[in-house]
Amino acid sequence: MERFRDHARTYSARAAAYGVDLDRLAAGQAPYVMIITCSDARLVPALITGSRPGDLFELRTHGGTVPRFDPEDPSGEAATIEFAIEGLRIADIIICGHSHCEAVGSAGTAGDITAAGHWHVVQQLDVLSDYPCVAPRLVDGTLRLHAWFHEIGTGHAPAPARRQRLPPALRTRPSRAEPRARRGRHRRAERVSSVVPAARRGAPTMVG
Repeated sequence: MERFRDHARTYSARAAAYGVDLDRLAAGQAPYVMIITCSDARLVPALITGSRPGDLFELRTHGGTVPRFDPEDPSGEAATIEFAIEGLRIADIIICGHSHCEAVGSAGTAGDITAAGHWHVVQQLDVLSDYPCVAPRLVDGTLRLHAWFHEIGTGHAPAPARRQRLPPALRTRPSRAEPRARRGRHRRAERVSSVVPAARRGAPTMVG
């Protein structure tokens, strides 16, 4: 515990040495990206992404799980997501799963635990895309969702292959006579990349 206290006491000096402007941070936050990931102590999002203070807005939950939106019983996680999207106007959200995840393992998952971890990330993206604050921005293209999976043992972070989907309320079923090109516009499916595009001026490109 003493080591943690010592680092806390010298934080301002270390921040200055690394060129971190604490006065600017005190004036307000304007992060480039939100990351939703597991509370596992082996995951350090800022270290993985090379972020500096103020770059990354983090939500850590058990297993990186996103609770389903419930207007009758709003959760703290839902409030955090809403603040990121409506308050901070975040343009990119990463959901990052990881290998050796006790939360996925404790769910009674059989078979390949890594494949189960990838599928867990995909499920969280689907839950997130159903949030009322997320849906309109997916439609107008001002919000992008990204699926990452971090390998604890190697440090690699390949993205699970999947397609972004629209929330059920915003999906339409095209008629058989509808042209193929129009059907594509209805679906607006977009391949989620393992690279987060620079969302704002000077935003770092973060490679998974």
